[in-house]
Amino acid sequence: AHVIGIAEDVVTGNTEGLGTDAWTEAQVGKRRGRSVGELVDEWASHMSRVDEMVNEMPFLGTRLSADLVTHLHDVQSALGEAGDRANAGVRAGLERYGSFFCERVAEAGLAAVRVVGPLQSWESGPNPAITLRGSTFELLRAFSGRRSLSQVAGMNWSGDPTAHLA
Repeated sequence: AHVIGIAEDVVTGNTEGLGTDAWTEAQVGKRRGRSVGELVDEWASHMSRVDEMVNEMPFLGTRLSADLVTHLHDVQSALGEAGDRANAGVRAGLERYGSFFCERVAEAGLAAVRVVGPLQSWESGPNPAITLRGSTFELLRAFSGRRSLSQVAGMNWSGDPTAHLA
């Protein structure tokens, strides 16, 4: 219901409260009680406009796919399944969230950080003071809010990450 709500909100321009719990609850509440078939039909009804918008604004496709792969792994985790943790979707999701993390570090005026995954890396500014290394999957899960602060603090950091955790 949330994923379908995102598609509807993207095509209708409903971005007030984007990413908040209230925004998500409104999406889910609107669809509570609907069958899987009804949900799939609604999602399909939005896809041609979503495709048009992604063609006009490619960054939107990156953001939407990052969110989708994050939720896919939420469901797989809830079902006790590992899923494919190194596929192109996971790498694309990390591309979005890794760069977004570095943007947020820079905007917050924190010491520059370098993030290093197996195939990708980012820096929030020149001369990074600390480095975070991890698998593509674990970095994605950390940056998408699927790891606790203590779990993120326990990741492979060089230097003190305390200021960067929030």
